[in-house]
Amino acid sequence: MALVLTPWLPFVNGPHLWLGLPSMLVWPMVWLLLLTPALAAIEWGRTRYVVDDRELEGGEAQ
Repeated sequence: MALVLTPWLPFVNGPHLWLGLPSMLVWPMVWLLLLTPALAAIEWGRTRYVVDDRELEGGEAQ
């Protein structure tokens, strides 16, 4: 949502520099850097308790 609303957010869409870069460049970079570990955590939690079928049959899982 924050990435889609970027052009309409007044504190982002203006002649501002954040860390020496245009705010319209920094804002999406920050959200993308936050999104990657959030999605990784969701995926890790989703597959954490999945049991491999080979483990149930007594075979070795790879």
